[in-house]
Amino acid sequence: MTFLAWTAEDALHDQVDDVSKVEVEAGAAFDRLEALRHDLGKTGFAALKPLLPFSRNDYWEISELEERLKAKKTPPR
Repeated sequence: MTFLAWTAEDALHDQVDDVSKVEVEAGAAFDRLEALRHDLGKTGFAALKPLLPFSRNDYWEISELEERLKAKKTPPR
């Protein structure tokens, strides 16, 4: 989550020089996060989330990065 929050902030502020590298690393981090969420289960993750040191803004930035990555993977019609 920390890596994703940092990456999302950099990507959203257009301060990233190597965008394709960030996309690959962030994509892998999102895959890992999803696997961890699955392993913890909904209840476990819900119990852990308040203990994480992230603000609502951090979660918003992460979701924006995830949406950008999904948009780039989706082929145009």
